[in-house]
Amino acid sequence: MKVKEDINKQLEHFLDEVLQTAPSETLPLDFAEKIKEKVYHTFLWKRYLQDFLIAITIGLLSIALGVLVLLVIDRNSSLLSSLFQSLIQYKSLILGSLGLIILLFFYNYVLLNFMLHYASKRINKNSLKLAD
Repeated sequence: MKVKEDINKQLEHFLDEVLQTAPSETLPLDFAEKIKEKVYHTFLWKRYLQDFLIAITIGLLSIALGVLVLLVIDRNSSLLSSLFQSLIQYKSLILGSLGLIILLFFYNYVLLNFMLHYASKRINKNSLKLAD
């Protein structure tokens, strides 16, 4: 109990000394603005990536729905087996095409939006400098 009281007294004494002296380091005037921009960019990246993943998911679900419709329509599975044989035969071309489509989706939903955001931000900054 005595040790705890001594620690509390030392802590109070230390806090009194610290609060009486001015800090040697200060924050820049635009510190809050910089933090706000970093948080905003983090949420912006997250939103763009979510949009990208939603677009990819919708594309994959559309392909799955098309295969399901083929399964229901073609009960004897001759069309489906020939489709799978074609997929196996041209797998490198199909995988390359899917990779290119995913790259285009990523560019459209993530990179392009982020570049446009930075460009508009830079234009606004330059117009503010010209106004001064």
